[in-house]
Amino acid sequence: MRALLARAAARPSGPARVRLRVADARRALETGLDYCELDSPFGRAVIGFTPLGVCHLSFADDPAAAAARLRAAWSGVTLRARPEQADAWRARLFGPRPAEAVPVWVDAEGFRLGVWRALARLPRGLVWSYAELARRAGSPRAARAVGSAMAANPVPWLITCHCVIHADGRLGEYGGGRARKARMLAWELSR
Repeated sequence: MRALLARAAARPSGPARVRLRVADARRALETGLDYCELDSPFGRAVIGFTPLGVCHLSFADDPAAAAARLRAAWSGVTLRARPEQADAWRARLFGPRPAEAVPVWVDAEGFRLGVWRALARLPRGLVWSYAELARRAGSPRAARAVGSAMAANPVPWLITCHCVIHADGRLGEYGGGRARKARMLAWELSR
């Protein structure tokens, strides 16, 4: 994995993956949350979105588990299935490199928001160490704390917590498991 840091450092940086907005969830979800399920290179995915953009993305090997994560994360919100949008979202999230960033919104503040904003600026094909992410988030001595902020990430893959590894090349933890993190990194770096 140490080679990932070296390989990524040699790659040219591309456009940002997301356009991150901060929104008050109560106001953003007044009209409900649309979602669709789709197959991804990393397992079954469920994406939740509003007119502001994507606010939920989860992966699971079991389709029922991915849908259960959406319902648990957004309990009390009117959910509307939009299966007709699955192909368009699959192409936008996992197809060839898109020319424009995906709009994403989060309800966050403080250190967590700083970490997510830093990750949103991480260009495709690059990886950072936990220490580098802490530095870019404005808290250079908070390398361990960035892990907690990443664990709360509502849109993994878009806010690129899978692209953060230990300085010595070890993968580190990932909410979807180390095997999925390794698949995500390998898939992304091969494109």
